[in-house]
Formats: sequence, C-alpha cells, structure tokens
Amino acid sequence: MTPTVLDAEPRSSTKRSVVDVLVPRWVDSSHQASRAANSEDANIVWVVTKANLADWVAHRTARNHSCKKTGYMLLLQKNARSALLLPLEKRFRAVACLPNSLPKDELRAVLRLADRKDRFIGGIADEQSKTLTLWRGNLDPVVVPFETFPPTGNSIRPEFDKFSVTDYGRTLRFGEYESAADVVLYECDSDFRRRLKQTRFAKEQTLGASIRRLRKQRRLTLNDFGDVDPKTLARIEHGQVQRPRPETLKQIAKILGVSHDELGSY
Repeated sequence: MTPTVLDAEPRSSTKRSVVDVLVPRWVDSSHQASRAANSEDANIVWVVTKANLADWVAHRTARNHSCKKTGYMLLLQKNARSALLLPLEKRFRAVACLPNSLPKDELRAVLRLADRKDRFIGGIADEQSKTLTLWRGNLDPVVVPFETFPPTGNSIRPEFDKFSVTDYGRTLRFGEYESAADVVLYECDSDFRRRLKQTRFAKEQTLGASIRRLRKQRRLTLNDFGDVDPKTLARIEHGQVQRPRPETLKQIAKILGVSHDELGSY
C-alpha cells in the first residue's frame, strides 16, 4: 500500500510547513546541474544518476563562492570519486552515494513522509570492510556490520551482493533474505529505541505484542515454532486469543529463548 505523503503546500495552519518536506529534483541535464550548484533552496534533494552530470555539479559548485550550505545531493552511482565529493560536501548539507536506491516513485514519496528518518532510501554493501552503509529518509547515514544480519530460523543467509531496498524504505533485501528497517534501527539508534518503547507503552502493552516483538528481533517467521500452528500464533500476536493454552505459550517461549514468565515483559 502506498503511504500517505505530506502536502508540499499546506492548506491550513494545522498542516506541516513546507520546511518539513524534502522535495526531490532529478538532474538530467547540464542546465539542471547548474541549477543544483547555485540553488539556495534548503529543502531540495538533487538526484544525480550520471557521472558526467555529477562532475558538472561539482565543477559549478567549486566556482560558487557562497559559504552557505544548502539542500542535499544523492549520487545514484557505484563509485564516486573522492575529488568529486569534496566540493559537493562543502556546498550541500549531505551528499549520499546510493548505487542501490528505492525506485523513483517510492523515493519521491518517502522524502515527503513525516517518519522518513525511520525508513531507508538506499545504500551500498562493501564486501572488503564487511559493512553496509544505509541512508535514512532524512539523509542521515547509518553504518552497520554484516553480522547485524544473521541467518534466519530456516537457515536463509543474506547475499550482500544482491542488496536492495523495497517497501517504501521499510524492508532491506539481500537475495531471498529480508530484514525490516525497524530491526536495524533498533540495534543502532538509541533515539529510535526510546521512541519505539514510548509507542509500545502507549499502544502495545499486551502479551501478543511482546511475542511479536521478540519474534521479529530473533528474525523468526510464524512457521518456525514447531507444533504451534502459524495461524494460531498470528492470532495470539494480534490479541485475538484472550487466553492462549499454557502448553502453547511454553513452546513459544522455548523457541524464543526466554522463560514462560518473561514472555509479556518485552
């Protein structure tokens, strides 16, 4: 389902102001490259897909003597030269190299979402350093080691050379292996954990919600719980089973690696 985006032009004072919305502009000509280099609009994200146009922006930026940083730049290229990055980083608030990024329509939508900082717009996997550099929707980078993505309960391993971002920035895919953006942010961002816990206390103080969080953190599917029927487990997680059988809860706790009494505390 396509997420709801914020209005770029608010219709009333209750809407978010335009400064809360990032607006992407695709650089597909030398004219657009010059506009990007000379722009004073702090909310524009300039998206460059060709190396020669990135060079043009850098050249024009080097000739711009303004010391004011403005806007953002996305380079949808695999190898951006360090000499190219220096003038761009002096000019733009953030410069992201994204050889693997969201499709154009999804990227446009995510940049306008209120929760864009909790989604990923793209990144790059580096086999040499065994790290994955991800860029959030607010253009902040996150660097995580490959071991952040252990094999799943049914032994599916991530294929980092097949990395992609899908589902409007909520899902990271490595071949057949998938990981939720929430799982990565939970591991590496204390502010995200704090906000998530506040949401949990407000909305999800249930046994089923605790089981679901633990299952997601353990990267287990509904089919990884032995004799527990996947449909039954799903109903428990969504609060549709008011009093699960003790034997069922003991089996769930065993698979999750916690005691029966601890199930509701996560």
